[in-house]
Amino acid sequence: MARCIWNRAHWMLGNGHYATVSRCRGTTVALWATVEEAEAAKAAIDALACGGACVRRHEVIQLEMPSAVLRARTAVTTGRAA
Repeated sequence: MARCIWNRAHWMLGNGHYATVSRCRGTTVALWATVEEAEAAKAAIDALACGGACVRRHEVIQLEMPSAVLRARTAVTTGRAA
């Protein structure tokens, strides 16, 4: 999902449903398993800057599948209509 959202990111790493996104000089994305990990990473980025061209455009975003997609996946997996 993250690769679809930020398909032009300079780099993307990690795994999880929470993303720290820096949009300073290009976009970089790090994925985290918990919101606490993502918030701690953002706090570190905010305190130390993300690079020489940092303009403090950092955020934490929760990745969620739309409920219609989840229902469709469940129907395919279980063989039952959603």
